[in-house]
Amino acid sequence: GYDRSIRLWNVADGALLRSIDVHNGAIFDLAWHPTGQLLASASADETVKLWRTSDGVRLDTLKEPLAEVSAVAFTPDGRHVIAAGRDKRIHLWSVVSLQAPASNPALHSRFAHESPVVAIGLSADGKHLLTSAEDRSLKIWSVPDLVIEHDHARQPDLVSAVVPRADGGFT
Repeated sequence: GYDRSIRLWNVADGALLRSIDVHNGAIFDLAWHPTGQLLASASADETVKLWRTSDGVRLDTLKEPLAEVSAVAFTPDGRHVIAAGRDKRIHLWSVVSLQAPASNPALHSRFAHESPVVAIGLSADGKHLLTSAEDRSLKIWSVPDLVIEHDHARQPDLVSAVVPRADGGFT
């Protein structure tokens, strides 16, 4: 949250497992790697950070975004991390290490919307990305190449959350 802290809790007994306090801005979104070994955090400090969940060690800081990052997600196969935010771009990196600090290369940085991106969502199969922006635009992109597949008509209101459905669509 705005306190710039990530807290991991044990669901069984409610005990705090660890607190990670390294971001220099509010944390807007978190995403778990499909294996559970990595956690990605999207922040107002214009970065995405990758954390080893077993001990909270930072494995990489992804610095390509040029403004606050509001949304982050791992592809279902765990090979990529995707983020978007106030710079109106979609950023996609290759995930190269789950255990040791490593430089995860940026593969794409695509201009996506005329206004800041608010939310992203991946289809269940990881082949399609839906993005929504402050101007109420909604677009579907192919993954991992980030080519636009469909530009929806303006929505009647801001779409602040995107959830994939099991049938491959979005809600």
